[in-house]
Amino acid sequence: MAVYGGFAPLKGLDTKPKSRLEEQHRDARCVFALGERLGLYDATHTESLELQLERAADGHRIEGLVSRMLPGIQGQAVRLTGLVAREDLNGRCGLTGIISSGRVAVTLDGGEPALLVKVANIESAVSKEGVLAHAMAALRKWQGTALRGLTEATMWAESTEEGHDPEGGLVAVIRGVLSDVDVARLQDSARACGEESDRTGTYASKRSVPELDAELIGPPHDVRFSREHIALYLHRDGYVQRELPEMWAKILQAMREQPGEWYEWDEDEPLQVRCIELHSYTVGGGLLQAGHRDHGSILTMSVLLSDPAVVSGGHFVTYDQRKPVAHASLKQGDAVLLHSRRAHNVAQVTRGIRQSLVIELWREKTNELDRER
Repeated sequence: MAVYGGFAPLKGLDTKPKSRLEEQHRDARCVFALGERLGLYDATHTESLELQLERAADGHRIEGLVSRMLPGIQGQAVRLTGLVAREDLNGRCGLTGIISSGRVAVTLDGGEPALLVKVANIESAVSKEGVLAHAMAALRKWQGTALRGLTEATMWAESTEEGHDPEGGLVAVIRGVLSDVDVARLQDSARACGEESDRTGTYASKRSVPELDAELIGPPHDVRFSREHIALYLHRDGYVQRELPEMWAKILQAMREQPGEWYEWDEDEPLQVRCIELHSYTVGGGLLQAGHRDHGSILTMSVLLSDPAVVSGGHFVTYDQRKPVAHASLKQGDAVLLHSRRAHNVAQVTRGIRQSLVIELWREKTNELDRER
């Protein structure tokens, strides 16, 4: 009888399980065997798990035991070894996944579909080469979403001449600029602001923008950047400053109190509002222009209003050492503050509707109509 990682399979499990209970036992033993083979369980731990399995008389308890153990063995860096039918895969690295039919799913670093292999064909890949392979594979997969649509922009950043450095100026992530209540009030106010006048794309005709995506037809807006991207001017007639004074004070405080040489704030000549914009992006929308900066402004802040749980993609992107940095850790209400001369983008949205509040401050007089008046 074959022995898997120190555990002898239950009698009869060398063939197809005869019942759901037998299948659950086999999967449980596979979890334990993999944990032991990868050095995650010591002898005492293993004996404890074996005892728990013996005491788990029904399938419900076995499933509960497996569910508790799975997180610890999933996502482990492993290398395939000893394969006979697929010798070409021996030495390839991947990450462990689900357990099915007494075998382990392994996703290889090249992006191929996951393979189901025996525990005996797996070994730990904790070497420098294995870890690097997994890190690079994970990075490529992540960049495919986080930087979607920004190929031209990232190429520009890497090749730009000195004097056009995309990193000109500071950048900082500020947590919790707006609370959930603030975000809800702001979104309600945006709807009310749009209802005060005809706000259905005042400047759309100048841009020859095609018909909007269906999900953007309803929301009020002043500008149509594309069929997947609109913006509403919330500084029009001083709306935010007048209707949401406490929230506006909170935003200004966050922009003024960050450590670093952002701007020499002068009470006699304070920076003024250039624009306060509510941006909405649907799938495919983004700010993809290579080398985009907010020319003429001094400080720019982008506050994420959407819940990241219901939106994919659409990350705010800056550049460090000429490489793109996607600020994927932002939560609802978090913000990115940057010098307006610093290049930045928004990656394409791949799911949901992304909303952000963008504030730009400059040395000119306060605007109350658009970006220039």
